[in-house]
Amino acid sequence: MENNNYGAETSRQKQIAVITGASSGLGREYVKYLVSRFVLDEFWLIARRKERLEELAASIPVPSRLFSLDLSEDESIRVLQSALEEEKPAVRFLINAAGFGKMGNYKDIPLEELDRMVLVNCKAMMDVTQVCIPYTQKGSRILEISSVASFQPLPGFNVYAASKAFVTSYSRALHWELFLKGIRVTGVCPYWIKDTEFIATTKTDTAHPNAIRHFILPTTARRVVFHSMWQNKIGLGIATPGIVSSLYRLGAKFVPHEIAIAAWEGLRRL
Repeated sequence: MENNNYGAETSRQKQIAVITGASSGLGREYVKYLVSRFVLDEFWLIARRKERLEELAASIPVPSRLFSLDLSEDESIRVLQSALEEEKPAVRFLINAAGFGKMGNYKDIPLEELDRMVLVNCKAMMDVTQVCIPYTQKGSRILEISSVASFQPLPGFNVYAASKAFVTSYSRALHWELFLKGIRVTGVCPYWIKDTEFIATTKTDTAHPNAIRHFILPTTARRVVFHSMWQNKIGLGIATPGIVSSLYRLGAKFVPHEIAIAAWEGLRRL
């Protein structure tokens, strides 16, 4: 269990972790990891499903403040911002795990879903980060959940991949902006994760010709959390948690996009 070490000023503040998308998947796994390894005063858990948040809060031995919010709505950001202004805590950890994807070509996904994907994956992630940064201090840690999809354009997954490219680019820049302040920022780019709801909720239609049929060599949420937390700890701006995601990232640097896209198109039609 790691002790807090923020100095006299921070010791008088409530030390908290803010986790979005906390009700399931990676968000929930990050909560479990932090509970087992760090001494914190409170967890601020954010997700749409209130009953899932209540279940999670009841399962951990640390006080929790629950925010049942839809982060695609501006009012939700204002609720979080007001709570921070009122409490003035020290945000020791910020984990932005809220996000979702939809598979299919441009004509397969309703405009409302495309808009919401961009709002949650990009705008909400940025807004939550921006309102939390004033409450971070030296030693605080920020993890923005992106994806290996951010490394190249993906037909049939176009808006999701583009939205995650935003997350990765934003995380890289913020990493350097906050580096000299002693705040570690990492964009986390995992490969397919087999034990979360992401794959099931991503498919618009499992029999659709534009859907992805096979998810080869997937990893687990626990591995992603463990490796990404370690890579954030040592100060990496981008984390590829696992051998497959690391090879994917390396390949994206050297393989021309046209060839990579052709390979992707062949793979998803197998």
